[in-house]
Order: sequence, then structure tokens, then C-alpha cells
Amino acid sequence: MSRFANTTSKEFAQVAGHLDAIIKETERLSAAGVDTAAVLEDAFSKAIDSAETQAEINQVVARMNDMAAAGKLATDQVDRLFTQTGARLASFNAGMRQASEAAQALGVDLGQFAANLTPEFIALDAQLDRLIAHLDDLEEEGIDTG
Repeated sequence: MSRFANTTSKEFAQVAGHLDAIIKETERLSAAGVDTAAVLEDAFSKAIDSAETQAEINQVVARMNDMAAAGKLATDQVDRLFTQTGARLASFNAGMRQASEAAQALGVDLGQFAANLTPEFIALDAQLDRLIAHLDDLEEEGIDTG
């Protein structure tokens, strides 16, 4: 479960990149007469909807807080976005509860299972994640990794 809370997907990295690009362009967009608060709210809403992990939600919330502190989002917008964030987190929790209930029905205690994971297994899992990410990068460069 800690892995779920601390990872971000390649898909979310793209969404976060688009969000960052919009944030960087707010001054230019504003000067061109664009309602940047509405554009930001829409971009944050899409980022929240695409978040699949706690880490991804945390990234969105950090950026929302920065924009709110900079006066780029109004209080009512922040309230709507945090309501949406809460609903997204609730969906994560519901999914985790369902998985836990399914495991219990099979006689598996997920808490005990997680506690039994050895540091070596966790390290190997992290190495595997890095290898997969490297293979994905190679494929994006057009190299067939089979």
C-alpha cells in the first residue's frame, strides 16, 4: 500500500507537465485577456480526475496551494477543487476497502501480508520498477525491447 501512495504514473507525469505549462503561461495568457483563473481551475480539475495515487493527488494539491497563495485562484475555486480532491481520495479509499474485503474473503490479511514483506523484496521491486521505466524510455526512442 505504501507503494501505491508514493508512485506516479507516466500518464500522470504528462498531465502534470501540461499543468505546469499552463501555470508558467498564466501571465502571458492574462495579458492576452484570457480568464486564467478559469483555465487554471479546469486544468487542476483534469489533473485531479487523472490522479490515480496519493502521490499524484499530493502533487496537484501542492500546485493548487501555490496558485491560491499567489492569488491566481479564488477562494470559491479552491473550495470546489478541494471538494473534488476529497471525492477522488474517497474513491481511492473505497477501492482499497473493496480489495481488502476481497482478500479477507479469500483468507488473506493484507495488513499481515504487507508487514511480512522483506526489505530485500522491496528493494528488488524498486529495481524492477526502474528497469521497466528504462525499457519504456527505450521503446519511446524507437528501440524494440521485445
